[in-house]
Amino acid sequence: MSCSLIIQSLQATAQGTGSILHVTVVASGCKTLQLIAQCSGVMASHVYTLTGAASETVTVDLAVNCPCGTSVTLTANCVDPTTLIPIPGCASDTYIGPIQCTDPCCVAPQITYVPGACNANNERSVTFTIVFNVPSTLPSTCFPLVGYLAFGDTTYGPAHTITSAGTFSFTDTHPYNATAGGTYQASFVYILPSSCPPVPISVNVAQCTADCCVAPTIQTIVGPCNALGQRDVQFEVSMNVSNLACTYVFEIDFGDNQNSTAVYLTSSSTQPVVISHTYNAQTQTSATATLHFTLPTNCPDVSIPVNLGPVCPVDCCPVITDVVIDIGPCDAGCKSPVTIKTFFSPPSAVCQAEALQWHFFDRNGNAITNVNSNAFLTSGASPNVQTFVLDPADAPITAQLTGLQYPNCVGIVRTIDLKPCDVPPACPTIHSFSANVMGCENVAGKCLRRVEFTVDADVFAGCGPDAGTKLEIDFDDGDQTQLQFNVSGHYTVTASHHYPGGDYDATLTVLNPSQCLGQLIKVHVPACAPEDCKMDPVCPPLPKPPPWCFCKLCYIFSQKAGKGWCKAILILVAIYVSLVICAAFLGLFSFSTSNTFWQNLGAAISIFGTSVVVLWYDKKCSDCCVACALLLAMVLAIIAVIIMVIYGVQLTWMAGLIALLAVFLLWLMFNSWCNSYAAQHLTEDTWCKD
Repeated sequence: MSCSLIIQSLQATAQGTGSILHVTVVASGCKTLQLIAQCSGVMASHVYTLTGAASETVTVDLAVNCPCGTSVTLTANCVDPTTLIPIPGCASDTYIGPIQCTDPCCVAPQITYVPGACNANNERSVTFTIVFNVPSTLPSTCFPLVGYLAFGDTTYGPAHTITSAGTFSFTDTHPYNATAGGTYQASFVYILPSSCPPVPISVNVAQCTADCCVAPTIQTIVGPCNALGQRDVQFEVSMNVSNLACTYVFEIDFGDNQNSTAVYLTSSSTQPVVISHTYNAQTQTSATATLHFTLPTNCPDVSIPVNLGPVCPVDCCPVITDVVIDIGPCDAGCKSPVTIKTFFSPPSAVCQAEALQWHFFDRNGNAITNVNSNAFLTSGASPNVQTFVLDPADAPITAQLTGLQYPNCVGIVRTIDLKPCDVPPACPTIHSFSANVMGCENVAGKCLRRVEFTVDADVFAGCGPDAGTKLEIDFDDGDQTQLQFNVSGHYTVTASHHYPGGDYDATLTVLNPSQCLGQLIKVHVPACAPEDCKMDPVCPPLPKPPPWCFCKLCYIFSQKAGKGWCKAILILVAIYVSLVICAAFLGLFSFSTSNTFWQNLGAAISIFGTSVVVLWYDKKCSDCCVACALLLAMVLAIIAVIIMVIYGVQLTWMAGLIALLAVFLLWLMFNSWCNSYAAQHLTEDTWCKD
């Protein structure tokens, strides 16, 4: 595209001591316009952004500090927007002349035009748009503004009137004689104010040639969805091609980056012309096609809206044609190998390959997670063959084939009913049978040496009613231990046994299955001394109280070393406590305001003395002896009270009963402590050790 600038006109408006230049420039192929004005040694410049169109007329303003009437040199350059350097090869323009200021009431409109089509008289219609931006600062004496558009062919349009400030737009349409085409100099001419100069605009009118363009009739017929989510659309095109001077060639752009083949149409061609195209209708419901004329040239394209209707669902679920399940014999682990052959069809062209995987669930619906199942793609080879090792104990097993890409598809479900395995156990492979002699330990009061026997073997336990491998270790001292294995595998098992010193022949025997070879090892066990076990001395037999003994636990406690006096003094403690109880019944010991000081002091000393005696006896002997003494004291006191009642002795019942109740509660506490003490310290093994 060529690049040029033409200064079409220059007008000015006085502003202070300077003026504002109104410059109309016709530009071609320029995007950045620079105006430079020089007058009376003063220079002013400004940059304006254009569209870069092939023909563009703009009017721009440039303020200069030069009064009206001054000679000005005005240069228009097309420049680089960054460096402001003139673009090589782009023609500039220069205007030299006086600054002719117009009436301040003059408002220069922006005038644009759009060429239209030709009519039968070879006239081309041109539509003009005239826009006024009337500033609010314009004096009221300037109104009304009245003018018209002179079309440049001795005709003119209607008058347009503006009575106030604001933005106003007027449209004039005029038919130009375009038999030969050409450029017309149109202008907006002011009637009021009459001093305002015309605002010119050049109008390029293209020549009208013989018009071969026709308006085609197009009908679309949309077909149903196919399996690929597509719809076939038929375009039926008809047009009047009776003008033998014209040649008609057209094609259809379907709007999806695909075009039809070119169609050559003559007056003898069959119409309508049917053109078919297949649209992807998985996601789109409409499309826009375009009929384009290759011949005649310059004929307008025809837009064709295509309503595809609802989107076409595509079934991308994998197609499983068959599933074959083969169950093999039980293996050594009592499990059954199951081979599944999955036959499937490849995915359709519009669908992605599905990733399928088998999942297994036991008879309770719980997922079986210890089965290795590999996913496979439907784009791969069919069938997919995989072998899974399943446990008959989980049967019946549900096998479910699910997809990862399309989870809403119906899964394939098969039931695998495995029969229980019945495989007898086989003789174990005994890798070693060894004994490790350890240290001495106290075992039930005996100092014996511990020996650890280790069996390392591979066991095949089998499955079914006779399943299980049983081994026995005979320690050669009349004692044995058995080892039971219900699951096949490799085992390293340790069994401990305690021996007195000596030499022993330990034997490992396979009890089940029978007739399997065992092993025998010789074990030398060094004897243990008591000090090797750090054993406490053994208590003699637990003392047996005589049948008439009232306090059996205190009797056993008194058999400890240095505690024999406890049972001798027990009766004295019991008598002392019973006397205190009897004294309370006789009213000898009571607290009252009617008592003398010495009576109350005596009562306090008696109660305090009883506490001291009980605590001293408990500390030196045991809870059991105190409990027995308190029980005996209550028995003696009750007997004494009965005798006093018989002989009519006057008793203080309230004080006595309170004293008796206090001793009873004290007996309950010490009796509980006695039972706890006896459970730990008065047994066969402990009564002599503390």
